Amino acid sequence: YTALLGVEVLSGAGDAVANATFDPLTLRTEVTFSSASGTVNSSFGPLVIVRYALDPALELDRRFILRVDPDALDLDAADGQPVPYFTEKGRLRVDDFDADVSLEAEADHAVPGATAVIGAGTEILGEIASGTIEILFEPGFADGPATASIHPAYGAAVIDAVEEPAPGVVRVTFHSTGDDLNTLLPGPFLAVSIPTRADVAVGSRYEVILGAGTAVLDGNGQLVEVEMTEPEILRFVQANLQFLSGFDDGSADDFWTGGNS
Repeated sequence: YTALLGVEVLSGAGDAVANATFDPLTLRTEVTFSSASGTVNSSFGPLVIVRYALDPALELDRRFILRVDPDALDLDAADGQPVPYFTEKGRLRVDDFDADVSLEAEADHAVPGATAVIGAGTEILGEIASGTIEILFEPGFADGPATASIHPAYGAAVIDAVEEPAPGVVRVTFHSTGDDLNTLLPGPFLAVSIPTRADVAVGSRYEVILGAGTAVLDGNGQLVEVEMTEPEILRFVQANLQFLSGFDDGSADDFWTGGNS
């Protein structure tokens, strides 16, 4: 990438203030942020969004390894206490500007007894208009009904219905209200929150995948491709492993553990 275009930090109250510096020689970016409400990282998906200009000469499908420097991380909770964390590497893939959007399941980490968040999202920008997303998961960790949301950072949209026809099945129907869903930011635009049992063992893994009941239309009224063969993994971790850095195609097994982990 050749230039830093901007930085955004997501917070539940929308009050996060962020600044960033970029060194074009080392490609190192440093971000500082604050939130008066202390609600950063209260929503599913990215915490910090950094936008760059890419070299137009880059070849398609080229991939770059990205890492967060653990020695440079300094995160404070709303009560002023330091936030333990671990970091993950990631890969940035160069796609065609007109590449087709595809939909896939999203899952990451959860703490036993807390709320697990799974969902669906994309890896590239492309308007999504409406549809139904069916999420299938191993229900052994669940301890209550599911709820669904779409963060406005991904575009304006409304949840029309959330159904649970059977254990381990959630169907969410939604529609865009601003013709901009998935045009502002790619990623897990649909978040499904599920209470979890306190006795789920740390280290437990549960598969999450999109089901055959998924049918989503793009901005041209065409069906979006759906990935239904490779499940994502919801992994249960210790309560003090709270912060995670990751990028497209990052490996959940390649992490650095903080001092309190």
